[in-house]
Amino acid sequence: GGEGALDYGGTFCLNGGTVFAAGGSVMGLAPDPVKEIAKAAGEAYAANMNSVKQTVVSGTAEALARLEELGKAAGARRVLRLAVAGPYHSPLMQAAADEFEKIIADVQFNDPKTVFLSNVTGKAVDSGSEIKKNAILHLTNPVLWTDEEAVLGKLIQDGQAAGEEWTVLEPGPGKVLCGLWKDTEFGSLVSAQPVNLAEHIANL
Repeated sequence: GGEGALDYGGTFCLNGGTVFAAGGSVMGLAPDPVKEIAKAAGEAYAANMNSVKQTVVSGTAEALARLEELGKAAGARRVLRLAVAGPYHSPLMQAAADEFEKIIADVQFNDPKTVFLSNVTGKAVDSGSEIKKNAILHLTNPVLWTDEEAVLGKLIQDGQAAGEEWTVLEPGPGKVLCGLWKDTEFGSLVSAQPVNLAEHIANL
């Protein structure tokens, strides 16, 4: 998702290739308790702040097994092991981040031409150099999606007050973000819809 946003925002142009490169989901608990549980589990880290009631955790297999026990004991509605290839958005990805930094060392990141929200800071970023720095940090730091939703929600509220019409679109496979958006306080302000089929694009 970040790669496509960078291309769309004019930060850099993809030329037929890509430079972007195990977890579990705890449902029914707020992010702060999940962070404490992850810390107690060992090498486990809150990796995706998806919503006020769903947080994805990355970690070693041993730590995630411990997390399942602790999460259920703490009252989590569900602790689901995710089929992912690695412990993304956690310190366990530091070696990959070091290599990635070398790969993009000579890649020029321009200032974005549109509003660009950073998963790392949860805020709008207007500097190409900061976006490049965050692209590396993105591998080892959690995705602050709930913070980004708050920023986007404020943009929508301000835009609607000025007479603008808004639609939230989710490009790419699936519609997970649409579901997360629907559960926020902003879901009633404007609907979110997936854009992952030719018919979706035709209907825009």
